[in-house]
Amino acid sequence: MRTEALPDEDDLRALLAERTARAGRSVAVRGARIEVDDPAFRLPAQGWQIHVSARPATLAETVRRVLPALLDTPCRFTLVRDGRTLQHLNSSTGRPDAIGTAITVAAARPDVVALARGLAEALAGLTGPQVAAARRVHPDAPVYYRFAPFRAAYAPAEDGDYVPVVTDPSGVTHVPGGAWQPHWDPDPFTDVPQPRAPQGEEIVLGGRYRVERALTRSPKGRVYRTFDLARETTAIVKEARPHVDEDEQGRDARARLRNERYVLELLRDVEGVPRVLDHFRHDEREYLVVTDLGGRTLAADVAAGARYTAADPQGGRDLHELAVRLLALLDAIHGRGVIARDVHPANVILDAEHSPALVDFEIGRADDPPIEAWTRGYSSPAQERAEKPTRECDYYSLGATLFYAVTGVPPTWIPDDPHNHDTARAAEVLDGRGGMGGTILGLLSPDPADRRAAAAQLRAGRFTTAPAPVQHPDERARRLDAAIEHGLAAAARHARRLMAGRFGDGRVPGPVNVHRGAAGIGMELLQHDDRAETADLARDLAYWSAGFLALRDRRPGLYTGDTGTAVFVAAAGKVLGDDALLALADGLGRPDGAHTGDGQHDGLAGVGLGQWLLWEITGDPSRRDLAVRCAERLARAPRPDGLGYAHGLAGIVRFLLTVGTVEPAVRKGCDELAASVPALADASFCQGLAGVGAVLVRAGDAYLDAARAAAAACERLAPNLPAVTQCCGLAGVGELFLDLWAATGEEEHRRQADRVADLVLARAGGTPDAPVLPGSADWSTGTSGIVTFLRRLRSGAAPRLWVDPL
Repeated sequence: MRTEALPDEDDLRALLAERTARAGRSVAVRGARIEVDDPAFRLPAQGWQIHVSARPATLAETVRRVLPALLDTPCRFTLVRDGRTLQHLNSSTGRPDAIGTAITVAAARPDVVALARGLAEALAGLTGPQVAAARRVHPDAPVYYRFAPFRAAYAPAEDGDYVPVVTDPSGVTHVPGGAWQPHWDPDPFTDVPQPRAPQGEEIVLGGRYRVERALTRSPKGRVYRTFDLARETTAIVKEARPHVDEDEQGRDARARLRNERYVLELLRDVEGVPRVLDHFRHDEREYLVVTDLGGRTLAADVAAGARYTAADPQGGRDLHELAVRLLALLDAIHGRGVIARDVHPANVILDAEHSPALVDFEIGRADDPPIEAWTRGYSSPAQERAEKPTRECDYYSLGATLFYAVTGVPPTWIPDDPHNHDTARAAEVLDGRGGMGGTILGLLSPDPADRRAAAAQLRAGRFTTAPAPVQHPDERARRLDAAIEHGLAAAARHARRLMAGRFGDGRVPGPVNVHRGAAGIGMELLQHDDRAETADLARDLAYWSAGFLALRDRRPGLYTGDTGTAVFVAAAGKVLGDDALLALADGLGRPDGAHTGDGQHDGLAGVGLGQWLLWEITGDPSRRDLAVRCAERLARAPRPDGLGYAHGLAGIVRFLLTVGTVEPAVRKGCDELAASVPALADASFCQGLAGVGAVLVRAGDAYLDAARAAAAACERLAPNLPAVTQCCGLAGVGELFLDLWAATGEEEHRRQADRVADLVLARAGGTPDAPVLPGSADWSTGTSGIVTFLRRLRSGAAPRLWVDPL
């Protein structure tokens, strides 16, 4: 099969150089795109944006064809910097709204129609992936348009993130979504017919497959459960959209669908894989119809709380039986000359007796060349390197799938980390669980011979265990220190990126809030003010945060709004002795009283707690008065539906405890939280036992037993938590154990916190001396919040950030 050469940046710049110079245009590379600007063109704030779609192999030809029209019209346009970038852009693993946007054009309103039609005429006959949420100019050309901001304009969303907006003539902002139509600027292509989705009508694919529901949604197409009107039974219909996931051989999602049909035909007599029922085309899309194996996926079963073990299995979830049956299925597949290449929990279907079947053979290999693709966390090192597919690659995926069945997480965590396939780290996370850890680790071995041996052992009906690793206290302390140092460095790098305005395109995580922005990171940096460089960075971040809010609309909230930012700026002023920061904080975080929620995360309880913290930092009595008014309002409000800390009763009670002016409401809330502990099965701080327990610890001796019970349940649940962060993860659970240790002095709780730290560090990337913590650098869902927990554990007596007085 012919491999098509993809243009690199030099190729595209060479295409542009002479023509753009003659036209007086400037050319600059900005990130992943090349920007071509007309110095005489005044860029509007917003308008009808034109997108030209292209395939990687036709990118250079597309640029050649559109240049005359683009250079004859005053406009600004950008294009992807090379074919590889476009290949990634058109991938189903990228941003759906970016697919197809090879060239993006901003022109003045009077020029849009003529320019877009000129581009469509120039590109007649070429193809490219569909641009999402946009309308097509002509059915024979890959040119699209939609209304969008041309210059960066953002407004805060309900969750504290900033989203791109456009502004109507009256100054009201709107979030454009879908093929959005502004009421003040009619569609300039009014004669272009647009397809309309049927409203309230049933959808029948291929004339016979009535859609019951979409099982998955992806840029490459959807997977539907349907009712076959001819056979009067259910069937699965897989959709493949054109030019998505296209490789150097020109094979796209449709080619993968055809490959799956070919592979399934080879496997038609293998029990436990789907049967091909139909294959049809509608316009440029293709559809493969296969038998419905029913049941639920292993991923869904484990995500719902199930865990598999070979030692005393419960509810039929026998790990050894699952392993033997999956291996037998793989053996049958291999016996037909096929390598599955995509075994992972979402592709394992379980029937009522938990007997497994395998689905999704789009990248299955029967002939050469194989499709280069892999699934993060479940593919072998060889498959990640695009080496020749082997049976041992499937054995690795089997081991990773069994690992997930035991732990609820894949055995690799950090993208592109060279230590992802370290079985010693996998053994730490297994922690002796599952009853056949030795066999699983053998299947995960980097050495294919070890995998063959582990598979042979399983075929013989045998398996081996693996003991839980023992962490020596000195080794734990050394690893904690290294994680704190490297985590703090990662947080500092992210803080500098924030201040440089490196937000990326589209939705921006709240740049200055606690949850995902500067206030959360900055508050942890302040805890290291004995380091001059870190103190200076915290100061810079506080000034930048105050300036950011001064120029933008804001919303209240402790974690997602400006209340938390005000607390950080004030704390920085106090810790660093900077009166100017204290003065800036005085103007921040003063809500207007229009709050829709009651919780800690983004509601009245969080706003009130933030005001109380500000009073303690600054001594400003108006802050205390605001907090008291919030408490009085919450005491009169109906009880929230949930029990959790972020959005429910626990967070409200924590705030009322702090203020201390509504004692009856506090006692009633604490009693209800204590009574709820035995029934809760969620360990997280935000929604579960760790948050409830954190409140009960602070409610007094009468509630300590309930807090201990919450901690005991959290200890059982902690190894199964998929996240390691403060929000819904291990760090938030570990903080509860430290709270109890501080309140009672009981070493059992210190031991629990140590165990959580071991689990966190086991899931880190890098090396023990230079660990890389999972996720982003933000506080609630990233590195800086993990550092907060590890620092408290190491120091022994630090207050808990955002819960206790500073």
